[in-house]
Amino acid sequence: MKFDKQYWLTAAVFGSMWGISEAVLGTLLHGISHFLTIPGLAGLVMFPIGFFFMHRAFVKGGNRNIIFQTAAVAAAIKLSALALPFLSPMDTVNPAMAILLESAAAFFIIGTEPEKTFNFATVLTLTVSWKSIFVATQWIGGISAGMAFTAPDILIRFLIIDSIVNAGLIMAMTKIPADFRLLKKPVRPLHAGISLLTAIVLNGLALMI
Repeated sequence: MKFDKQYWLTAAVFGSMWGISEAVLGTLLHGISHFLTIPGLAGLVMFPIGFFFMHRAFVKGGNRNIIFQTAAVAAAIKLSALALPFLSPMDTVNPAMAILLESAAAFFIIGTEPEKTFNFATVLTLTVSWKSIFVATQWIGGISAGMAFTAPDILIRFLIIDSIVNAGLIMAMTKIPADFRLLKKPVRPLHAGISLLTAIVLNGLALMI
């Protein structure tokens, strides 16, 4: 396969934007969730946001495999926090694993056409599937801090209610035009570098809050 610089720069930029969203919006939602004692608010929107960036990367890159590269960048940004000695490794490994599973779901949801009309039942089924694999992996691995060992009502909401909301938001996102100006401009190395550095710094700061 011929090396395509734009392809990899696109994955880097959209993966970084996803990582920034995880750090900023994810942290904000976790804070609100804790303040209101309503656990799991972030789970309602973070997968659809990640899906948005994966889909836009696909529209610009033109190759469905870019979904995995975009997710790999976002997961690597999460894992960069392993350098912080005061954090539990699970604080970074769990979300990184979720991001990679989300990319597998997105790969099959998006199919082969950027402008494909998504089917709600398919989106919902694949959303429940990646979440179920995520929970099963934690259970098999005995990750006590993970979703697999939380209260039954929270687990059920994560698998069912959150998935329905996720699917609804993803369907709504299909109505957003995919031809906005950012997708028409070439991605430059400077853009990718600044995006990556910003995402890594914000991720580290978010985990220290």
